[in-house]
Amino acid sequence: MFSNNGGDEMELVEVYTFSDIVEGQLLKKFLEENGIRAEIRSFYDSAYNGIYTLTKGAGRIVVNKKDEQKAKQLIQEFLRSESSNSEGC
Repeated sequence: MFSNNGGDEMELVEVYTFSDIVEGQLLKKFLEENGIRAEIRSFYDSAYNGIYTLTKGAGRIVVNKKDEQKAKQLIQEFLRSESSNSEGC
């Protein structure tokens, strides 16, 4: 959990499930560059040799609930720009 300056815990919400860790890291960095603190929560479980990643994706991005809408908008922007970049290759 994130904590604010007063040490109180803030409510985290999931804003995106990513398919691989590279995508997750890029999204986290993009959100943080735009002023939103984000965390990655991996679905990988070494005891099951990654079996969870096959059904759920690699993990999820979580942010403070107050940043949820802005984070979702930024993620959509990021995904659109990535899509247009890959089409140009």
